[in-house]
Amino acid sequence: KGGADGGMALSGQPIYPGVDASRYAGLKTLGEFAQVRIAPWLGTAGVFVVDASTARRLPPESLVPCVDTDDIVASKLGTPTRWAIRTNPREEPCKEILDHLNSQMHRMAARGRQGKFWLPPESFHAWDLSQPSLIVPRIATSPKAVRVPSGVLPINHNLSVVAGTEEQLALVEEALASPLAAEWVKDHSPRLENSYVSLTTKMLRKLPMANVPV
Repeated sequence: KGGADGGMALSGQPIYPGVDASRYAGLKTLGEFAQVRIAPWLGTAGVFVVDASTARRLPPESLVPCVDTDDIVASKLGTPTRWAIRTNPREEPCKEILDHLNSQMHRMAARGRQGKFWLPPESFHAWDLSQPSLIVPRIATSPKAVRVPSGVLPINHNLSVVAGTEEQLALVEEALASPLAAEWVKDHSPRLENSYVSLTTKMLRKLPMANVPV
């Protein structure tokens, strides 16, 4: 309850002791400009995520280049070296894909096995990859993002940010690199070892954007 003696009014929102919330009051949030989603986990490497040698033996129309945080070097995304096999729950894939999956599925972790064996643990068949996006590592010292070109899929539960226009995506990218964003994340994220923090989709959507006029 609110107190006449100046106490804080309680609500269902979390409280962050020592954080000056007035610093962020009135600012637009990232969730107003972009969609934040979790990149799919496709299971054990070598099954639905394949290297160049295996990709050459599979139909290119069934493959999507994919990236993880180990593809980021000096804050830049390198050339993808892995491909994700894209399948559809409504139809069996071609023989080449079926043969590959049949030969490799014994390696899949138990938690990655689905009712339809040609589906990865977390399907991405409906993902729109026609626009560039941002990949934001979930474990980091700050929320800086890295550009991902159109047609490339982020994987392994990293945070993926997409926006309706190039201008909106550029605003979000700039906001994530700002000192205010780094301070906000430090104030609101669970602390890990060695100054690292854990980021979530819910938290990222609430991140204030100081570069957007109020």
